[in-house]
Amino acid sequence: MTLRHATAVTAALATVLVACTACGHNTDTPAPPPTPSHRPSLDLSHAEGAPVPYDEAVATFKAVTENSYQLHKSGKYDPQSPAPTSLTAYAKGQALDAHLKSLKKVSQDHVTWHSGTYKILSIRQVPTPKDHPKGITLETCEDWRGIKNTLSDGTLDQGILVIHHSTYQYSDDRSVKQVFWDGKMVESCH
Repeated sequence: MTLRHATAVTAALATVLVACTACGHNTDTPAPPPTPSHRPSLDLSHAEGAPVPYDEAVATFKAVTENSYQLHKSGKYDPQSPAPTSLTAYAKGQALDAHLKSLKKVSQDHVTWHSGTYKILSIRQVPTPKDHPKGITLETCEDWRGIKNTLSDGTLDQGILVIHHSTYQYSDDRSVKQVFWDGKMVESCH
């Protein structure tokens, strides 16, 4: 068997495994013991670059959003320190940089949490834009207007309504990571 043929067979096997995982077949069932003519297949369902299921992307979105909110609320984010593990566990690359930039701006402007919380109004999967990394992309509408922040001059400021687009991939450690995160203030979700 040539190297080219072996590579093609491996790629075809990986495609079948990923397709079976995506359509709901369980590739984690115990395999029969190997025999000289039978080799167990690799489970590539959580390999870097494999498609991330919607539910896992949503869970990661909720975790990174809540952790970012808690960092702001606690006032313990220090821009001079390494990125908090509560964010690095769920975000990397551009997404992590965007979350840290947001927290750094709030910290440098001496904006502190006063009261309230946010609400996630909607989450839906959308096609991944060409300028995003490959992966599953979510569009979320979040209502941050229930939060009141104290500005550096002592006045209170209210949060905003925002739509975010975020993209998710499996990382090399097989965890789901948010790899892109961007948003804009809106008047309404739809």
